[in-house]
Amino acid sequence: MQQILIFLFKNKHFFLFLLLFLFAFIITISTRTYHGAQFWNSANTISGNFFQIQQTFGEYFQLKKDNEVLLQNNAALKKEVLRSKSSGINPAQLQFTSVTGVVIKNSYTLSHNYLTINVGSDQGVKQDLGVISDQGVVGIIDRVNSRFARVQSILNLKSKISVQIKNTNHLGILEWRGLDPRFAVVSDVPSLAKIAVNDTIVTSGNSLAFPKGLVVGVIKKFELDESQNYYSIQIELINDLTSINAVYVLTNLDAEAIKKLDPKDE
Repeated sequence: MQQILIFLFKNKHFFLFLLLFLFAFIITISTRTYHGAQFWNSANTISGNFFQIQQTFGEYFQLKKDNEVLLQNNAALKKEVLRSKSSGINPAQLQFTSVTGVVIKNSYTLSHNYLTINVGSDQGVKQDLGVISDQGVVGIIDRVNSRFARVQSILNLKSKISVQIKNTNHLGILEWRGLDPRFAVVSDVPSLAKIAVNDTIVTSGNSLAFPKGLVVGVIKKFELDESQNYYSIQIELINDLTSINAVYVLTNLDAEAIKKLDPKDE
């Protein structure tokens, strides 16, 4: 107590100045309308900004929570769609389940493009599983650890996915030539196929990675190759691979049984 009194006595001039300054300040804002208004406006601005920041953080975390719920709902809906595709269209169609993931890294301007997603072996993700979004085919898992997985995008020169022309069921191979992320090429479609601009290209179901009938794109132009035996078809991809958030990693429940019958599928 004695030390506090000594401190106050030594700094008495400072505390006296501070007391007089506060007194003059209060008198000013109380008796002068302009100064009072300016003070309270400034105070309101500061407090308003504080609460706006607080609200922004609250909205951010709420939005994140809402997105997680939305992804779960989308996953449930996607499973129902996959079940309906596998049971309603063709009784022999393969059964698939899905795991929802979020893209945390995506390239689409290189010749070999990949995506990184936030699910891994802990969630049942394995190499060679197919990956789709709400719009269409994304690619195939090529690397996995416990928490993350890398997807070889269909925008990759090494990517080859079995597809077919929806109207004729003729098979082909979906490839990318490294030019434009909006377009891809379907090769090896025989010249006997009757095709036209705006025909739909879908997954064939011949691969263990994807069910049959997922829309890939529409034909924009086509021509016969030099041998005149096969078409070279340019398609516009239905999926915008430059802007992807949620994805679904597909697991073929019949894959192991099929691999045992045909070791070449492994």
